[in-house]
Amino acid sequence: MLDVARGKAAAGISGQLAASFRPTADRVVLIDGERFEVAGEALAPLGGQWSRNKLFFEARIGADSLTVAVRRQGSAWLLTARGATHRVEVLPPHIARYRHHMIDKAPP
Repeated sequence: MLDVARGKAAAGISGQLAASFRPTADRVVLIDGERFEVAGEALAPLGGQWSRNKLFFEARIGADSLTVAVRRQGSAWLLTARGATHRVEVLPPHIARYRHHMIDKAPP
């Protein structure tokens, strides 16, 4: 959900993407290296709002709520909830298929 919002914001920046580009909500999610394919309609039961300047995201899943600390580490998200931190990569399917070719580089 966070990455979909980030993708929509990026798509709205004039001249940044091809005019024919239409972002979808389908994603491939890697949580601590384990791969999950998430169809956009699977996000429908989730609720919550988040913006880049917020440190916490409160999600509603049905009647339950979960608060997660959010920060970026390179292209990944670090999500902390209930004392555990997980490295999460969220990629569109057309990019995820090449993930094994991507080199993890140390920041300068």
